[in-house]
Amino acid sequence: ATKSGAPTELGGKGTGFGKGFGAFEDVVIKDLIPLIDSTYRTNPQREQRAIAGLSMGAGQAMQIGFTHLDMFSAVGAFSGGGKADPKTAYGGVFADPVAFDKKVSLLYLHAGTASGDAGPLKSAESLYKALQQAGIKNVVFKDAKGLAHEWHTWRYALYDFAPRLFQQAAVKAERQTPILYAPPQEQKAPVKDESRPASTNIGNAAYPRIHSDLRLTFQLKAPEAKSVKLLGASSIFKGPFDMKRDEGGTWTLTTTPVVPGFYYYQFLVDGVAVSDPASDSFYGNFKRSSAIDVPAKGEDFYDNKDVPHGEVRERWYHSKITGQPRHIYVYTPPGYDVDSQKRYPVLYLQHGSGGDERQWSTQGRMNFILDNLIAAGKAKPMIVVMEKGYATRAGASGGAAGKDGGKGNSALEEVFNNELIPMIDSTYRTIAKREQRAIAGLSMGAGHALQFGLAHLDTFSAIGAFSGGGRTTDVKTAYNGVFANAAEFNKKCPVFYLHAGTAETAQHQGALAFHGALQKAGVNSVFEETQGTAHDWQTWRWAFYSFAPRLFQ
Repeated sequence: ATKSGAPTELGGKGTGFGKGFGAFEDVVIKDLIPLIDSTYRTNPQREQRAIAGLSMGAGQAMQIGFTHLDMFSAVGAFSGGGKADPKTAYGGVFADPVAFDKKVSLLYLHAGTASGDAGPLKSAESLYKALQQAGIKNVVFKDAKGLAHEWHTWRYALYDFAPRLFQQAAVKAERQTPILYAPPQEQKAPVKDESRPASTNIGNAAYPRIHSDLRLTFQLKAPEAKSVKLLGASSIFKGPFDMKRDEGGTWTLTTTPVVPGFYYYQFLVDGVAVSDPASDSFYGNFKRSSAIDVPAKGEDFYDNKDVPHGEVRERWYHSKITGQPRHIYVYTPPGYDVDSQKRYPVLYLQHGSGGDERQWSTQGRMNFILDNLIAAGKAKPMIVVMEKGYATRAGASGGAAGKDGGKGNSALEEVFNNELIPMIDSTYRTIAKREQRAIAGLSMGAGHALQFGLAHLDTFSAIGAFSGGGRTTDVKTAYNGVFANAAEFNKKCPVFYLHAGTAETAQHQGALAFHGALQKAGVNSVFEETQGTAHDWQTWRWAFYSFAPRLFQ
């Protein structure tokens, strides 16, 4: 964290452990904890609040926890040592062992024994022995045999740490749960330049950068490489593009101006495709890869604004149809946990081929779009369910069913009707009526929305197809004749929405032709387009932004 208006190299109170800790400490104490305590049913007593972290986060947990023992009663440091002189460390917090044990119910130290965690192991063990020798009792040291500075170690640490928390202090408040705060890891500071780092960069990574004229600059340090190219995955951003090497072994490329959009990319290093270590990774095209989000000027409808926010929650359920556990994301609107009696309509929102259930909230930013629409009074508060678009019946051959938009759809349709929708209606406070249930999707997901929605108008009353056409050869016989009686269809499905970008030629022409055929048949459909956008998240964000306000009115 960097304080507003300060340079990114700001030190502050935490300079002894890492740059920027002072600002981050203020964020945790002054912003994060009050927000959590006012939003969730926490027990705000210090005895019911703990802080932990791994590596750099372990240093942050110890610094913040020991500086604010009026707020924390337990501290966990995973693969992070500490200052070994108990008399002077952390402002002398260990100087009085009796007082420390009275305030701190648990100081937990953990590290792996493999060479990758040798430094943290030595530091943690030294601190543990020094504290024991000083007479401090409430300290625990554990190691993970054969594990290094990596997630297997930290999973074991959390697995052993969490059951030890909140066991000694009495809980005075009713229906309240303790919260564990775990600070994030440190990142590199950005380089000052007339351009700006992409929002999809990791932390403060300086590259890729977006220029004011929408040129993009990419960099990769690979001094041993003989050739580095940039490889995109979009029809309007594909390549490969040759990158130039400087004397220090850093390869750079600045593109010509691009159309705003969300672009997946990788580097080809001597012919091998690798992700950009400076970029966050996103699942798309059946793999994780780097991506750059290039915003359009003046468009802020999908930004994280200072408005009441809903939540995107994860949930697992077991499917008897597939014989496998299934993973979904569920958006609940602002205020969902405040009024335990209020019920909400539901939108089932599907991703496209090569994607999965996380895409709409990560790449699509649907939660921010809907937060902003709800805050502006333009959309009804609703629950949004995002399910994986592939399903194979138990015992059938595996693979990415639904990969081509056709295989596996019947199994997925059965999952929706017999398992997913009943589970959602029994788990969340939905309005379990067809008039309060909609389905939409993009690309392959548009096919799902059309297939499932049109076949089950007893379940859905609104359908949205983004970048997915429809069957136009004979509208009256398409989808088992659901459009044959236009008046009856219009009554059952008051919102039938089609959308495409003008740069995705096939999808645009297909949706436009489908809309024309429906209009000729007397079916009340809506078709909208976004100028210049392709088969890309910029198109689908606009589609969702226009579609959501039409629902449940």
